[in-house]
Amino acid sequence: MLKYTFAFLLAIGVIGFQPVKVFAEEAKVEASTAMKAETKTKKPLSEKQKLNISTMRACGSEWRAAKAAGQTKGQKWRDYLKECRARKKAEKKA
Repeated sequence: MLKYTFAFLLAIGVIGFQPVKVFAEEAKVEASTAMKAETKTKKPLSEKQKLNISTMRACGSEWRAAKAAGQTKGQKWRDYLKECRARKKAEKKA
């Protein structure tokens, strides 16, 4: 009997799972607020990090150009990056 009563109340919407939706929406709001707070408290990048980012971008653009031209000679990105970093380091010293 209890099973049928519960099924009937569930069917007509007296008993629902709306609080679960409310909790889920509250959790999303709290998570987005926490993410905004985290992004505001990031410390600035160091000079080495900035140099690494610029090197990666330069090597990446060279890689895409070489790959489009078919000049990679079967190299993978990882291998090309090692060579590119060595080349950039040598250019910087010279």
